[in-house]
Amino acid sequence: MKRIINVFVVCGLTASPPVTGDEVKGNVGIVSDYVFRGVSQTDNKLAIQGGADYNHETGLYAGAWATNVDIPGSDAKARVDLYGGYKMKLSSGWGFDAGLIAYSFVRGTHNNFWEIYAGAGLGPVSAKIFHDPDNNNSYLQGAWNADIGSGIKVSLGAGHSFLSHERDYTDVMMGVSKNFAGLDLGLTFTDSTQKPRSDLNRSILALSAKYVF
Repeated sequence: MKRIINVFVVCGLTASPPVTGDEVKGNVGIVSDYVFRGVSQTDNKLAIQGGADYNHETGLYAGAWATNVDIPGSDAKARVDLYGGYKMKLSSGWGFDAGLIAYSFVRGTHNNFWEIYAGAGLGPVSAKIFHDPDNNNSYLQGAWNADIGSGIKVSLGAGHSFLSHERDYTDVMMGVSKNFAGLDLGLTFTDSTQKPRSDLNRSILALSAKYVF
């Protein structure tokens, strides 16, 4: 399995302003199929996920996130992501985000790697690039995220994986979610041009539930 596929970028695409005062938040969630960059990471099965984030009033942030995985050709059973970076927002409305994320696999340490990332956003539109310097892989992603009212959010995204030892491919995403008293319920459709085609990388519809506390 390509290393660039074995990644889930937990950091949001849209840059945001620093919080007022320090802030710590946790999250737990469940998804019917954990898909990242157009490819299932759980062999089309359910995933239980959770993490915690610390945001400093200066714009610095750090966090950790974990999920179970079931990747064909790998013994990995779970992955823990550790990340940190800096966010800022200008008076013009432009936001910027840059940082580093490390991916550690349980029972699959040969898959471990890290990425640096940087992105910018204005209103609902954003873009971010990730680079794995050890394997010389990169991922460019763009997104449109909007709150259309009544707790309903709509997301559209597209990305392209630039791989040094595998064929490049493109993925797309469309999602909708609604908040119910702090619980986000979502439905997401993903697809990709990755070859060869299989049920792991094409036309996946996933249900999700996430609670932030």
